[in-house]
Amino acid sequence: MVYTQEQVDRIVAEEVQKAVKAEIARQVDTELIDLKIDKAANEKYAHKQTAHDSWIIGIVAVLIAIVGIVLPLLRDRRIESRLKEAEKIVRKSKRQLIEIQAWGEKDFNKQIEMATQLIEDSKNKKEEAEAYYIRGIIYGNKFFYNEAIADLDNAIERGQNNANAYYNRGYYHYKNGSNGEAIRDFGISVNKNPNHAFSYKMWADVLYDEGNYDEALEKAERAKWINSNESEIYYTLYKIYNELGRQGDADESINIGKDKADKQRDAYMVQKFNDI
Repeated sequence: MVYTQEQVDRIVAEEVQKAVKAEIARQVDTELIDLKIDKAANEKYAHKQTAHDSWIIGIVAVLIAIVGIVLPLLRDRRIESRLKEAEKIVRKSKRQLIEIQAWGEKDFNKQIEMATQLIEDSKNKKEEAEAYYIRGIIYGNKFFYNEAIADLDNAIERGQNNANAYYNRGYYHYKNGSNGEAIRDFGISVNKNPNHAFSYKMWADVLYDEGNYDEALEKAERAKWINSNESEIYYTLYKIYNELGRQGDADESINIGKDKADKQRDAYMVQKFNDI
């Protein structure tokens, strides 16, 4: 049989009340038994027994009255707690739905509008951080790097300071021509997550652009060690090997990278390797 929540609450209340009354009855029985033993031993204490019986009965009545008052209060508090928890779940689900709609929306302006709504409706720093992060990535995907960096600044300041947040902000700094800030963020990212392959890969790209090929190779090889299946890492390795005059390694990187891109059905990377 399936019970409704109201039935469950009523059953729980009844069982608690039964248990309390049973315990009271047990204690009363014990007291009365003791009194009867005393009476059999010495009849002269009969008046004390009667007084004691009356006192016990009075205590029982008071306890039963208290049970009748406390149980509804406990039930009300339990219901209030459940309602608050339900409100949190509904609110979280609503925000998640808006987030999903924002990611799936093809109209950029509507995406920004939805993400901004999440920011404005936030009730704490955690919600603000998540909302700023979402809007920052949306801006970045459309090449609005200044806006993306500003939103990720806000997200990080409010606690969204994981490896991905620093990686993405570093990437936008790199695209914005701020190599120093990019390297700083990629460094923080790998400190937070030593297995963040793309932070090492992008770090290698920045160093490559600056002509620091030896250090760039070190970062790119670290990225490949973490994730040997990512075609973009092999493209970065190809560029570095080519500048270092290691043509055999460069050719091998092209072949492996193109094979990975084919298997992943990454048309963009396949084309990049074909254009070499």
